[in-house]
Amino acid sequence: MRVLRSLALLACLTVLMAVDTPDLSVPADGEPAERVLALWNQTKPILLADAGLALSDGQALTRGRPLVEAWTALEADLAASEEAGETHAVLKLINDLYGRPGSTPERRMMIRNQTRRDFGPRLQNVEQRLLR
Repeated sequence: MRVLRSLALLACLTVLMAVDTPDLSVPADGEPAERVLALWNQTKPILLADAGLALSDGQALTRGRPLVEAWTALEADLAASEEAGETHAVLKLINDLYGRPGSTPERRMMIRNQTRRDFGPRLQNVEQRLLR
């Protein structure tokens, strides 16, 4: 019985940690391509972990908000460079995985589920685009 309670507690903690908001820092120094890759290196493990989770609509929106904010800030900083297009590709993947607040919950879930099914190839495409 004690083991079951411990396992239940561990499962609850795992779920709570999974829906905490990510902590990202938008790189301020370096060339535009270096800044994009630095933020990507912070973002990719979060995306990989979250793509495997069945988050509720509210959890997904909450979890995705800091990612959207970080990438939008970087995109604004790099607006005059070629790398602004690369940030847009990452934002598209993030918005599809976590949902756009202006969409209906049903539409967000439909897009999120499709993105989770195709996540591996989409992640690879974005990463290849960033590494060019």
